[in-house]
Amino acid sequence: MNNKETSSDTPKSDFLRIIRIDDVGSVKCAASAITFVNPDTSHFVVYVSSLELFGYGTNMNEAKEMLPFTIKEFFNYLILLSTKKLQNELICLGWTKNKYKHKDFSNSIVDNRGSLKNFNLDDKNVIKF
Repeated sequence: MNNKETSSDTPKSDFLRIIRIDDVGSVKCAASAITFVNPDTSHFVVYVSSLELFGYGTNMNEAKEMLPFTIKEFFNYLILLSTKKLQNELICLGWTKNKYKHKDFSNSIVDNRGSLKNFNLDDKNVIKF
């Protein structure tokens, strides 16, 4: 495999499954994140582009600690939405519903050249969680 190809452990798309029974639910998600330092504020940032969520802090540990809280709050918000509003929210973020598994959504974050959408960052800035 040459350097331009994507290895099998790097996801080409993010995955999201939301299971709800009444107002109680669970979310399974696999998403990639990038890290960078904001040049204006000097804050460290961990950004999940497929969810448009981020964590930030004065160091990378603070940013990484903040991100799970942000994601949890967002998922709690999604679980309480009606099915139609939930689907609309995810479609606005670029997610598509799997036509065979009605609870699954995917969001392609990597183009056919292996580059992250809307970002021109080095591979060293991509992290998995």
